[in-house]
Amino acid sequence: VDISMSRDDLDSSIHLNRDTDFFVTVPNQRFGHLMRVLLLGPLPESEAMTNPYISPVSPHIADTLGAFKGYPKTYLIAGGAERLYDDSEVLSEMLEKDGVEVVFDVSRDAVHDFTVMTWHEPERTDVLKRVAAWIDDA
Repeated sequence: VDISMSRDDLDSSIHLNRDTDFFVTVPNQRFGHLMRVLLLGPLPESEAMTNPYISPVSPHIADTLGAFKGYPKTYLIAGGAERLYDDSEVLSEMLEKDGVEVVFDVSRDAVHDFTVMTWHEPERTDVLKRVAAWIDDA
């Protein structure tokens, strides 16, 4: 949700979880470079930091309040050991500020996209059960 990778200081999840997440850097390139190139297509690099449709939680966007107004109830899943954790946390906070009912479900030792990895148990099954219960209650 921020392909500019703006939250990359030394105490960010990008750095702190570099040894635990399967998201790895391409040798001699900054983390996320290929993803950013693919998502931007012909757009200039600056769009990664300033375009709210491409990087809605970028800290380089001046006014984000109201960006998610009217969004439906949202269930966010993140792994505490993933490199993109900080972006997920900021997204959850922004949704809440805009009045969106949001569940931010963090599995402490999970990596990015752990819900699709059959070996990532018990976190995978536990979170899928919580999502199913949330859907049933909706």
